[in-house]
This record gives sequence, C-alpha cells and structure tokens, in this order.
Amino acid sequence: MRGYVHERPSQDPKEKTWELQVDIGRDPKTGRRRRVSETVHGSHRAAQARLAELLVEVENQRHKKPAKNVTVAEYLDHWISNYVELRCAPRTVESYQYVARKLVAPEIGAVRLWDLTADHLQELYRTKLAQGLSRRTVRYCHSLMAQALTYAVRQEVLARNVADLADPPSLEHQERATLRLENTDAFLTAARDTPYYVVFYTMLHTGLRRGEALALRWGNVDLGLPNLGVAASVTVTASLTKVAGALVLREPKTAAGRRRVPLTPSCALVLRQHRDEQQKLRTSLRSSLAADDFVFTRPEGGPLDPSTVSKAFGAILRKARLPKMPLHGLRHTHATHLLTSGVHPKVVQERLGHASIRETMDTYSHTVPGLQEAAAKKFDDLLAGSQSGDVSKMSANPATDDGERR
Repeated sequence: MRGYVHERPSQDPKEKTWELQVDIGRDPKTGRRRRVSETVHGSHRAAQARLAELLVEVENQRHKKPAKNVTVAEYLDHWISNYVELRCAPRTVESYQYVARKLVAPEIGAVRLWDLTADHLQELYRTKLAQGLSRRTVRYCHSLMAQALTYAVRQEVLARNVADLADPPSLEHQERATLRLENTDAFLTAARDTPYYVVFYTMLHTGLRRGEALALRWGNVDLGLPNLGVAASVTVTASLTKVAGALVLREPKTAAGRRRVPLTPSCALVLRQHRDEQQKLRTSLRSSLAADDFVFTRPEGGPLDPSTVSKAFGAILRKARLPKMPLHGLRHTHATHLLTSGVHPKVVQERLGHASIRETMDTYSHTVPGLQEAAAKKFDDLLAGSQSGDVSKMSANPATDDGERR
C-alpha cells in the first residue's frame, strides 16, 4: 500500500493546499484502482505527517469516507449493501430495499446525513400516515432508520442516533385472525377436493409457517408406524420464500426455528396417504420417492409457489363462507386452541419455533383472555385443598399481653 502527496493550486499563496492519496488496490468486481483521498492545508511537512497517519488508518480499516455530503438515500443504499445483505435473508433484504427506496427516500432521501434531525423523522411519520399508510408500516420505517443510524454511529460516521429522539406512532391493538373450532370442519371440507388439502391440514395440525411447510422434504418426515401418535414427527430444517420471482430456500433464522414437531395421529395418517399416492405416481413413471423430494410439489415437480398457496387459501375461505384472513391464520389457530385447552406455553413455544416463551405469550396472551383468570382460580383451589377449614377465616397468631407475637 502506497501513499502520495500532491500540491494543489491555492487561491491564497500564503497557505498551501495538498492532496493526499492512498492506493488500496483494485476493485475485484470492476478492476479499477481504488484510492482514499484527503485534502489538507499547511506546510509540506504537515501534509507528510497526515499522510503517515492516513496510511495507518487505512491499514487498520479505520478510515471513513467523509459523510458531510452523503445523503440519507445514498447512505441507506450503502448500509443495505454492506450490512443488511451480509446478515439477513433475501426476503428481508428485499423488504428493506422497498421501505428505504419507496417509502423513506421520497420524503427525506435528499437530506444530508449529517443534517438529519429528529424533526425530519417526525415529518416523515406524519406524511406517511397522511398518505394512508398503516401505523405498523410507519413504525417499520422508524425501525429501519433506527438500525441504519445505529450502524452509522458504530462506524463513527455519525456522533449520535437521532432516531432515539423521534417518536413513531403507537400501534393499535389488533386481534389475530383465527379459525373458530366449529369452523375447522367447514374449512377442511371446502379444501378436500383441492390440490392443497394436505398442505393446509398439516399447517393447521402443526403450526408450521407457510415457508416451513413448503420446504418440507420426505427425509424430514418420520411417520413412525406403527406408533403414529408417539413417533410421528416432522423436522423443520428450512423455509421456502419467493424473492424477485425466484424461489429461495434458507435455514431458520434462529436455533429454535430448527426443531422437531410431533404430529397428531390424524395428520400422520393424512401424510402417509399423501406419500402413498405420490409413490404410486412415481411408480407409474418408473421412479421412486427420494428423501430429498419435497412433500408438497407441483405436478411437474418442484416445490409449490408460496403466493399460489396463499391465493388458494383465500379462495377456500370464500367457498366455505368463512371470514377473510391471511394464511398465517392457520398458525395462529393452532397456537390459540392449544393454549385455551390448557397446553403449557413452553410446549406451544417449542412447537412454533419461537426464540423465547416471552415471544409466545406476547403474541397470544391477549387472544386467550381466560388464562389469567383460570390461573388465579387454580391457585386458590390448590391452597384451599391444602388447608383445613375455610381459608378466608385464617388469622394470625394471637398476641401476648406485651403485644408481641408468639
């Protein structure tokens, strides 16, 4: 790595201007030379001293491109390319790009990063709400800006994160859509004659996410005959998403997402029948099912398209004359009915693949209003059963004449 000092023309003959350059090699993508440049004023000796410091900074990767003229839009693109794309799933990257370029940039993208204030962010939130965006989407804008600016502070581009001083809109409480128990039969009946019956049956009985169900391979399914109710299970090892028109398989985001989910006996039977039918089809084609084959496939092979499955779910709801809900509602249905039936939240957490039991309770406690009341009554019953006589008549030990307790 080499450095250079070049004198530049100056309007003031008493103060010389120098341009420092450090050659950091060629860009592996474009093949062009990459240089770090800086302009300093003063004597040639001072310029040489600064060049020595600059060489050390570049060597230690501590040099930062001056952000004085970098706009918010430019920095968001830089952050997504250099941080988000290296750490997040493709679908997440796609959503960040949409929010940054389509929602944030049109309002504050031209503002210089160094000039950004909390007032700019408050105006962004107000404008987006006025345009009809939901409070949840506006909070997503705030979350994106907070993460991007945190990265800027960590990289010493900014001194503070102004998003910490901004107040995004509060969320309005929304009930999570679920199928009522009495409606599940109507839903499954409407789905029975469609190619997606087994998919929806499996999701309802396991709480799998859409992508997790569609990524299942037969090697991940243990039907466990003859002990269906005990050994039958599926193992979640991947999730299928659609990014820019292409299907992408990825591993679960957390260790908890990679899990074993025991099957109900009826779900194991449905999956076994589904496997037998697939095997008959393969036999007619002079082939056989392999462990790597997807459980749910198109007639010509390959996994089902997630968006097509979601559209089919909506059509089945309309056919059964049931309330509209997203496909994720099957997962909410599974969790909600387990909790209301008394299944321990820790068990539900493990089935759903939540990272913590707090996430499970924060998500579903409001949909089960009777849990707290039932817990209070159960505790009272436990105490009543362990006491002789009426608990309400228990009193403290009588006091002695000097006022002290025995």
